[in-house]
Amino acid sequence: MRHRTKLSKIFTISALASGLLLAGCGDDGKDGKDAQSVVGTTTSGFVIPEGAIFVAPDAADGENITEALSLALFEAPEDALVVLPKGRFVVTESIVVNSARGLTVAGHGMNETILDFSTSNGDDAFRFQGGNGITVRDLAVYEAPKNGIKTTNVNGIHITNTAKNNVAGIEIENSSMADVYNNIAVGNSGGILSFDLPGLDKAYGSNVRIFNNQIYANNADNVGAGVVGAVPPGTGVIITCLQ
Repeated sequence: MRHRTKLSKIFTISALASGLLLAGCGDDGKDGKDAQSVVGTTTSGFVIPEGAIFVAPDAADGENITEALSLALFEAPEDALVVLPKGRFVVTESIVVNSARGLTVAGHGMNETILDFSTSNGDDAFRFQGGNGITVRDLAVYEAPKNGIKTTNVNGIHITNTAKNNVAGIEIENSSMADVYNNIAVGNSGGILSFDLPGLDKAYGSNVRIFNNQIYANNADNVGAGVVGAVPPGTGVIITCLQ
C-alpha cells in the first residue's frame, strides 16, 4: 500500500528565492521524545528538548554560521533535531544534506531565525539529496541565488511555508504523492507551480494535490530563466505538462 507523504520527492521548491519563511503549525514535531528536559519553544509552539543539536548557540547577530551549520548537518545522526540560533545570520555556501533520515531542522520562528544567503557562492540555500522523513520549520531563508530549499529524490519532506517575494513561490517538478496545503504564497511572480518537465530522471509526476492555500498578490516582475522565466506575473497556480 502506498502512503501519501507531505511534499514527497519534490524536485525544486521556491526558484530564485529571496524570502522563504518557514513556520510550523502547532506542536507537531519530535518534542518530548524520551522524556528529555525542555529548553524552550518556538513561536509556533514547537518544543525544543535539551537533547537537540544546537548550531552556534552563542553566535552574534550578523555572524557567518556557514561552517557550523554545515558541520552539524553533516554529522547529524538519524532522527536528529538540529536547532539554529536566534538572530539574522550570514550563510555563504549551499547547505547540502545527503541521505538524511528523520532529520528536523528548526529555528526559533520565522522572524526569530533568519538566514541571509545574499553573498552565497552556491545556487541553492538548502539542498536535500535522498533520504526520508525530513522536516524544515520555524526559520526564514532570504536572498538565495536560485532555490531557497531544493530536494531531490526525497521520500517525505514536510515544509510549512510562507513563500514571499520569489519568482516561483512553491514549485513541484516531476513529483509523485505530493500534498501542498496550508501554505501562504504572496508577492511572487507565480504562487504555486506544478510541472512535468522533459529530460529528468523521473519522467512524469502523479497524485499531486494542491489545496487549502492562501495565494494572493503574486504580481512581481519575473526575473527568472528557463521554464520558470516564462511564468507571467499575476499567476496564482499553474499546472502543466511540458513533455
